[in-house]
Amino acid sequence: MGHRLDIASGKNEFNRRLGNFRVQIKLDDEGEHVAAVTASILAPRHLSEHQRSCGIPSTVDIFTPAPDALGLAVSILRAAQDAGLTLPAGLSVH
Repeated sequence: MGHRLDIASGKNEFNRRLGNFRVQIKLDDEGEHVAAVTASILAPRHLSEHQRSCGIPSTVDIFTPAPDALGLAVSILRAAQDAGLTLPAGLSVH
């Protein structure tokens, strides 16, 4: 089940928390590299286990050109560094 984005109104928000991101770089139908980002959708904490397992989509897929995904990754790392978060070992942003 997809979650339609209403581009005209600017209401492009997804109101569920996302986690456990997985990224794959692959070729699209036109031979361009795209990044496919798959994230699990976390159910609201106030729901019971039964409610969490029923009726809530479990993943969301986002596709973007690979260069845009790389730029986003650098932006996230810079923002994390600026916020004082410790980057994973062996990773630096120049």
